Amino acid sequence: MSWDVWAPIMSLPLLHGVCRIEDLPTAPWLGAGLPDVARERPRVGLNWAGNPAFSQDAVRSTTLDTFAPLLAVGGIEWVSLHRGTREREAEAHGLAQPLREAQDFLDTAAVLRGLDLVISTETAVPNLSAAMGVPTCVMSVKDVDWRWTGWYRGVTVCDQDTPGDWSGPIAKAAAVLARLAPGARAEPVA
Repeated sequence: MSWDVWAPIMSLPLLHGVCRIEDLPTAPWLGAGLPDVARERPRVGLNWAGNPAFSQDAVRSTTLDTFAPLLAVGGIEWVSLHRGTREREAEAHGLAQPLREAQDFLDTAAVLRGLDLVISTETAVPNLSAAMGVPTCVMSVKDVDWRWTGWYRGVTVCDQDTPGDWSGPIAKAAAVLARLAPGARAEPVA
């Protein structure tokens, strides 16, 4: 492998003239090219676990049962943002599963574009939804990842107060969910 130049990843913002958080581009910078669809109630996507092959997956992932207090909120159309091994959990809780036939990230983007809110643990899903300007709650571990700072202004970080305790993030996400009243559509972040 050969290259003409290289730079450490944390030097890239400076090399692109980004010296302050305010200099970062705002979302959406990705899109799925789909029109808005009117709905009678908000549509909220849930993603509770990542790839089990990831070395830190046990820290960032949980079960759908952890999200039960959120699922108790009425007037919401709940959508699973999983496919494969997590489908049984989603089915047991009655979540719609539009990603069953998904082939790639473009299919995922199309589903995300139709949501009013994404609530997710730290996986690729909230990176994609935030980049698309879809309002997103990231259920974060105690030590919040740097990516959830100025890169994604439309992200609400729901971080743990105690490692492994998801009650704090669930309560924070519930507060965001409460603002998403039935009949109201959250606007993409500009």
